[in-house]
Amino acid sequence: MTDSASPVGPAFFRRPPEERRQLAEIKRCLERFLGDSAFRQGCQVLLASPAMEGRAVGGAVESGEDADDGAAALHREHGITVDVRALRPLLEPGFGGDLADYPLVRLWQAHMASQFAYRDGVVVRGDTGGHNPAYDRWRRRQIARCRGELGSTASSIVHPVVAFELSSGCSVGCWFCGISAGAFAGHAPYADNQVLWRGMLAQTVAFFGATAAGTGFCYWATDPADNPDYPAFIADFHAAIGVVPQTTTAAPLKNPDLTRAVLALTERHQTTINRFSVLNTRLLRQIHAAFTAEELLGVELVLQQQDSLNAKAFAGRARRRPAAKRPLDEAQDHPTIACVTGFLVNLPQRTVRLVTPTRATDACPDGFHTLGEASFTTADEFGAALRYLLAQVPDELAMDDVLTLRPDLAATPDAAGFTLRDAGQQYQVHHPAAALLLPLLLQGRHTVRDAYRACLTAGIDLRALANLLHRLFALGVLSEEPGRPGISGVRRSLPPQAA
Repeated sequence: MTDSASPVGPAFFRRPPEERRQLAEIKRCLERFLGDSAFRQGCQVLLASPAMEGRAVGGAVESGEDADDGAAALHREHGITVDVRALRPLLEPGFGGDLADYPLVRLWQAHMASQFAYRDGVVVRGDTGGHNPAYDRWRRRQIARCRGELGSTASSIVHPVVAFELSSGCSVGCWFCGISAGAFAGHAPYADNQVLWRGMLAQTVAFFGATAAGTGFCYWATDPADNPDYPAFIADFHAAIGVVPQTTTAAPLKNPDLTRAVLALTERHQTTINRFSVLNTRLLRQIHAAFTAEELLGVELVLQQQDSLNAKAFAGRARRRPAAKRPLDEAQDHPTIACVTGFLVNLPQRTVRLVTPTRATDACPDGFHTLGEASFTTADEFGAALRYLLAQVPDELAMDDVLTLRPDLAATPDAAGFTLRDAGQQYQVHHPAAALLLPLLLQGRHTVRDAYRACLTAGIDLRALANLLHRLFALGVLSEEPGRPGISGVRRSLPPQAA
């Protein structure tokens, strides 16, 4: 490891055992409420019963059958140990009671606040802190673009620096796969790849530093359960970087021993959370039967079944499904599941791509841009590929770059310059060169050189223009989208060679 800072794991690991138990039981109840319509309907009937009027209860399920509201029967049928009535403010829209009467709700709210803080901390840790300044500048610009372009979805994107695929394709085949995973075509055996893998991890730390590298993970358009050696790969990741990477699987019961090995490694080192994608209610019930609530406290269940209350992204394979067969609420505006602003690595195929999230469209259905690709056969070549790809994206404006705004931005002139608006933000551009620059940006065919010439003719200080262009570039409002006029994007050069 090249730096001493290490990420702080989720706060729930440091809670007293009794609070962890209570949080686990609350979490299981909420998962069942959100993902199991039969339980949800039973809760709604229970909470609407006259016996609930003005009533707050403690956290334990009352013993015996409640003849008035059937609470005990509902809990027993679905294996829920926390009294749903103690969670009423979380389950009942528009609840207007006093939260002081609901200590479990307040405990859960504090837990979720810490979870969001942990999530936001991943964004911060992905900055190399000066270890790789060029990468930091590029990543910050992409984060700024995403915050505007993706609207509310942007807050859930943490921009990890690297994702390693340890298989080719995915065996699960979800109809809604937001990144269009291909059919499973085999995995990378650990024994055949151990030396290369460890060398790649060392190159990753050399490129990013250990703290930023620790935001990486080992899946993408793949499922960890498809590689029986997955626990060995992530154990090496921890040994090299100091973090157990997050695991997301849609097949947690495919190989229960593998899943338990991952959960045990996570619990031992307490540096991350994991996720299970739940594809139907039957699987939700099977997961709850196979694992205790406390075993799953550090596992987010991503409820993807059709009757869940969670939104699915209108991206990837879901875009190609006939509208009548995709139970999506497109008004929820969930435009991508892509999260990496950095490198997408496929170990079996020996490829590296530089990627960043975007809004899924017909032209870019999988919700991320690929800005360049390279191949490797050795760890040194892998490190060279990282450096090569980063060198292809602009670190500053060139005189021949075309100045044009991102297509999702709306521009409005005002007395002091102009205002830009997008799905997530508003930018006021008040500057001596703003009035001159706006028409050039809107026409979308003028270069940086043209802007300097126009300012020179108008008697505007060229240093003022340079300052404004630098600010706009850093904000991510100038178009860098592949295949469109704008900043020149990937600057092709000779293939990488091992340094």
